[in-house]
Amino acid sequence: TNRPRVWADRLISELTYGNLRYEIPLEAKPLVGLRKRSSMTERAVYGLLAMADQELMGRLFPPLQAALSWQVPIRGWAVPRVWLFEEDGDLHVDIAPWDIRNTFWAIDGKGLAEVVYVRYGSKKEIDDLYGVSTKEDPQGRVEIHDYWNREVEKVSIPGLDQPIVDTQKH
Repeated sequence: TNRPRVWADRLISELTYGNLRYEIPLEAKPLVGLRKRSSMTERAVYGLLAMADQELMGRLFPPLQAALSWQVPIRGWAVPRVWLFEEDGDLHVDIAPWDIRNTFWAIDGKGLAEVVYVRYGSKKEIDDLYGVSTKEDPQGRVEIHDYWNREVEKVSIPGLDQPIVDTQKH
C-alpha cells in the first residue's frame, strides 16, 4: 500500500506551505514596555528568517521552512546551524539545515562541545569557492568537513594538510 508515502507527502506539504507564526506569550497585564519589546523581538525573528531564506535560495537551496519540513518528518531530526555575524557594519544571518545523518557531535560537562558536519560538493564548486585544488571521489564529489566548537570554526577537506578556511574565532 502507498498509505505511508501519501501521509508523508501530505505532512511535508502542510509543513512547507503552512503559515509561520511566532508569538511571545504575555501575561494578561504585562509590565510597561514589555508588549512593545516582545513585538519587536517577534519582528526580528521574521526578518532573520527572511534573510536566511534569501541566503539559502541564493545558493540554490530550498527555503529553511521547506528544508526542515522534509528533514524532520522523514529523518526524524534536523540540525539547524544558526550563525549571526556582523560584516562591514551589516548584520548577516546564515542558517543551514544540516542533515542529521551527516552530523556528528560531542558533549561534555558544559553541554555541546563540538560539531562536525560532513557534506559534499563538486570539484569545480569547491575549487572556485575556496581557491584550492582538490581530488574528487569516484562519484565526482569532494568531501568537506565543517567543524565548530565553542571557540573556533574551520572548514577542511580530508587529504589536505591544512584547513581550507582558516580557523576563525567566534
